[in-house]
Amino acid sequence: MIYSQCKDIFRWRGDTVVMAQNARRKIFLREWRKHRRLTQEQLGERMGRETGDAVSNAHISHIETGRQQYTQDMLERLADALNCEPYDLLIGPPDRLEELRAITALIPPEERSRAAHVLSAFMARTPVKHEDAA
Repeated sequence: MIYSQCKDIFRWRGDTVVMAQNARRKIFLREWRKHRRLTQEQLGERMGRETGDAVSNAHISHIETGRQQYTQDMLERLADALNCEPYDLLIGPPDRLEELRAITALIPPEERSRAAHVLSAFMARTPVKHEDAA
C-alpha cells in the first residue's frame, strides 16, 4: 500500500530512488510536528543541530501550508528531526500510522504478506453504496 501511495513521487535513477520532478504532494509535517509537541522554531533548531544550519519557522510554515516545495534533502532532515522516516511524512498523520503498526504487530509474521495482499485488495475495491431498507 505504501508503494501505491508513493509510486508517483519516487523514480528510479540507476540504483537510486529519487524524488520525481514536479511530483510534490502534501506532507503531514504539521501533524508530525504537533505529535512531537514541537513549535516550528523548535523543529527548525533541531534540524540545525547536526549541520549548524537551522531552518526558520517561516520556512517550515511555508512547507506546512504548501506555499514552499520541499526537496528530498529537506524531507530527510525533517524526518530526522521528527524521529520518523521520510515516507512517514508522506503517507499520513502519526496517529493513523501508529494504529496501523499496532494492528500489524498482532498479525503473525508468516501471515503478514497475505494480510498485506488482502488489505491492498480491500483498498482497490469500488465502494458500494448501501441503501436503507424501506
